[in-house]
Amino acid sequence: MVLDIIKCRRSIRRFLDKPIPLEVLQALLEAARWAPSGSNSQPWAFVVVQEQANINKVKMFSPGLQGVPPALLVLCSDRSVGDSTAIMDLSMAAQNIMLTATDKGLGACPIRGFNQKALQTLLKLPSHVQPELIITLGYPAKPARIPSRRPIEDIVHWEEYGGNSGGK
Repeated sequence: MVLDIIKCRRSIRRFLDKPIPLEVLQALLEAARWAPSGSNSQPWAFVVVQEQANINKVKMFSPGLQGVPPALLVLCSDRSVGDSTAIMDLSMAAQNIMLTATDKGLGACPIRGFNQKALQTLLKLPSHVQPELIITLGYPAKPARIPSRRPIEDIVHWEEYGGNSGGK
């Protein structure tokens, strides 16, 4: 069930030293490809980084990137396709990737703390393609603890802020 996968998805930062099969990476990218986008513009490009030397280079200018992931997915906005909803569109693609990763037994963590220009240079991205998010991927080194959530009554309002009639 989708809700079960959503509840199990955690940000994983420590990984086993185990490669991710190509078909699993392809499944994640396929999930990203099917994310919704404004006017179906699909303003994205995805770069897969698996070579450890390249991952180490990315880590040099990505203080948010912890651990030693076996793979990175760099989610980029392609400004030649569209940019008014690109960040939102990439966010939905990222969620699809992370939920699919959870379903496949992988851990994932979105990283926004990195030097965009350095990453753009390293990955040889054209000027209209901007890196927006890195997702680390790998098999979790240990099981993740599922945290509690605020009660739904504390976050949902019906008809107006403070309305609590359950929609009636």
